Amino acid sequence: MERAEFLKQLGTGAVAVCAYCGLVSCSDDNDSVTPTNGIDFTINIEDASFSPLKSVGGFVYKDGVIIARTGTDSFVALSKSCTHNNVAVEYSASASKMICNAHGSEFSTSGAVLRGPAQVPLRSYNTSFKSPELRVFS
Repeated sequence: MERAEFLKQLGTGAVAVCAYCGLVSCSDDNDSVTPTNGIDFTINIEDASFSPLKSVGGFVYKDGVIIARTGTDSFVALSKSCTHNNVAVEYSASASKMICNAHGSEFSTSGAVLRGPAQVPLRSYNTSFKSPELRVFS
């Protein structure tokens, strides 16, 4: 094998390894479900797994959706994965926005991009609350 051919193959292999590592480092292992257009589920906020929603400012994840309690009887539901790199966003009650801690993207409670690097908004879902049940749907 010629030296130039060897270096070319070595470079191609290094690029492939770096690309794979970059993709893996930006993935989120927790609840990797990606929501689809057909979201429709009901949760009981009295259930232990959804108890953070009993307080304003609390949030939970379910089926690829982040649900946050923004007021006494108001909730928001958005796709949970940052559109920049697929890491789960978190709700910041003090700032009233969703934040991706991986690279700093920020989203409004309607899903709009407030700060990049994300350029695509989070998908927004409808909510209907009749205590203690909260329905999230497309």
